[in-house]
Amino acid sequence: MPEVRRAQILATAIDMLATHSFESLTIEKVARKAGVSPPLLFHYFTNKEGFHNALLAEAAETFLGRIRPKFELPADQQLCDAVRSFFDTVDELPTVFLAVKRLSSSGQPQLRKRYREVRTITTGWIVDNLIALGVKSTPQLPALLEGWQAFMEEVAVKWLDDPILAKNDLCQLCETALYLLLLTAKLDANELERALASLGRDATGRHLIQDGSE
Repeated sequence: MPEVRRAQILATAIDMLATHSFESLTIEKVARKAGVSPPLLFHYFTNKEGFHNALLAEAAETFLGRIRPKFELPADQQLCDAVRSFFDTVDELPTVFLAVKRLSSSGQPQLRKRYREVRTITTGWIVDNLIALGVKSTPQLPALLEGWQAFMEEVAVKWLDDPILAKNDLCQLCETALYLLLLTAKLDANELERALASLGRDATGRHLIQDGSE
């Protein structure tokens, strides 16, 4: 079926991103690896731009699947695991992560929209996690969480260029930043304090900062 073959070609291209940069991943290389002719790729993707746009969208799906929270874990473990999964994915699939980052500055509105959708989905996961910990959301919370994700992405880009920090340090840095930012989201102070306590933190995140310095 055409949609199955198209998905197979995209899966091949995503696999190739493990060893190729997005810029160097040509239609000819992908076609050769997929065992098809370049004209066949044009049949499925119309043109080079169509192929690259489809590849970027597929990279977003791949990345989202890798960082999806493990909902079977207790609520007080999901956030820490999600941050670890994020940096594990950046570490193992850096070119996929960087391809996803390209979506944010794409000239194609539908690709920028997909990038926003990824942010919205991950924000929803964190909000749901906080609600499960007994914290009611506020209008400020989603905006704060999207800003925190942007911070974490920039930390990841810096780390790929200059990996002077250990991965554990990166995870602790980003977790600490989130806990401290939560204090500005006009959440109920008592609810937030109880939630942080369940995470082994005090109401200012200082316990986490001390852990990271030991």
